[in-house]
Amino acid sequence: MKYDVIVVGAGPAGAITAMHTAKSGLSTLLVDKEPKNKVGDKVCGNAVSLQHLKEIGLNPPSEAVYGTIDSIEIISPDLKSKYCFSAEDAGVEIDRLKFGQYLLKLALDSGANFIESVAITSPIIENNAVVGVSGINLKDSSKVEFKGNVVVDASGAAGVLRKKLHNYVDDILDDDETMVAFREIRTTSNHNKTFKIFINQQFSPGGYFWYVPMGETLANVGIGVRKNSIDPRVGYKEFLKFFPNLKDSKVVHVGSGIVPVRRPMAPAVWNGVVFVGDSGFTVDPITGGGIGSSLEAGKIAAESIVKAHERGSFLQDSLWDFSLSYNKKIGHKYASLDVVRIALQARTNEEINFIMSSGIVSQDDLLKVTSGEELRLNFLDAFMRAIAGVRHFSLLFLLLRLVKLSNEAKTLYYNFPTFSEFKAWKEKDLKLHKEAHRQLA
Repeated sequence: MKYDVIVVGAGPAGAITAMHTAKSGLSTLLVDKEPKNKVGDKVCGNAVSLQHLKEIGLNPPSEAVYGTIDSIEIISPDLKSKYCFSAEDAGVEIDRLKFGQYLLKLALDSGANFIESVAITSPIIENNAVVGVSGINLKDSSKVEFKGNVVVDASGAAGVLRKKLHNYVDDILDDDETMVAFREIRTTSNHNKTFKIFINQQFSPGGYFWYVPMGETLANVGIGVRKNSIDPRVGYKEFLKFFPNLKDSKVVHVGSGIVPVRRPMAPAVWNGVVFVGDSGFTVDPITGGGIGSSLEAGKIAAESIVKAHERGSFLQDSLWDFSLSYNKKIGHKYASLDVVRIALQARTNEEINFIMSSGIVSQDDLLKVTSGEELRLNFLDAFMRAIAGVRHFSLLFLLLRLVKLSNEAKTLYYNFPTFSEFKAWKEKDLKLHKEAHRQLA
């Protein structure tokens, strides 16, 4: 049988894509390497913004939600300064497996077909287009093939199809754009609903340590570090010293993984294929959070695939709507944050302590940039910050460059080009990315 849509990976992005294409009447096959009852059992921070859930109309059952998160604290290396962000019902901490099962059920109830325990290994390419996928049935080691009009790579950080299409797509993922994460779920007693982020370039180089309450009896505690920096488990042990209440706590679950943290894949489509979720780099470059944005990316991808089906073509130009729509809604924010990530990863603990304590970068500045707003720094503001930062005058100039480059990245991706204008746009994108590294790192 030939399907209209084949979705590789039943994570948040894949399940939502399959749900919407099936609901639109397209024959949809959803394939995952895990057995059906294990879909969703993935290592992550488990936090999801309620805004993302509302955007796509999801209301997960109570058994899939541990509790709410109503504030976030970002804490300096010396523990003396912090940025505090509070918002009513800011997010929820989910049971990753039960949430994954909920999303899978939505896809199946919408009419998608599901095949479990099949590891997709390669795209099938004919006439310079992806026309299907091949893989291995993990139950009996037999080879399998599936044909379809369009394939969605939602295979996570592994990017099993993306990596096999190196000559055709934007798949570069440098070490500084790759976070290696380690986390444990531990028993504890939570007295608040605050998501705590600790920055420390010695113990979590290029990343951060997190503590997230999961209801009243559990906590998600973990660390992400830049690839090829240190063993994340070493940094993790150092951070545990800050939490004496966890010293004798029971470890419920432990795991590790890879998270891509870079600007969005551009474009995120090729002939007969669309990339969503971690595979398509739809992840917040600062936090590494990707569940919410992957859900939205899956919905946008499905809408673009339906339009391509109506046109009767699944070539790159017919699927281009996905990159246009995703970057207009979310991608431009993440392109801007990628510039911030580049600058932040290059700062020392001393510089970060000073930035947070002196106000050279205010809490309002950070809130604006993480919300996707354009940063502005006038001469009077710059002068006052220069006075505050006289010991680190060079940081003011770095801030000025950061404001300029992050706003340029935001504008560039918000105005994502048409198919015919892409070549010139991509040259600007690569130049800006290179300049961000040169000027900020």
